Amino acid sequence: MDERLRELLDMEKYERRGAYHWKKYAKEKECKDFTDKVLNHFISVEENTGQDIIEVGCGDGLWIHLIGQKG
Repeated sequence: MDERLRELLDMEKYERRGAYHWKKYAKEKECKDFTDKVLNHFISVEENTGQDIIEVGCGDGLWIHLIGQKG
């Protein structure tokens, strides 16, 4: 199995590394800018279509938390 795929399927990484997406979002401007850009897109799509948003495989829950904060 490809090493990158193995890492993506490794659920123990959250036990080893903790909520690393939250830390990256808080500390790295590039990560925050990218995340905010994607979130704003999804929120604008939902506002225009009235559809719900579901985050499948949400990992440590950063994205769904931020979507919830923005309403």
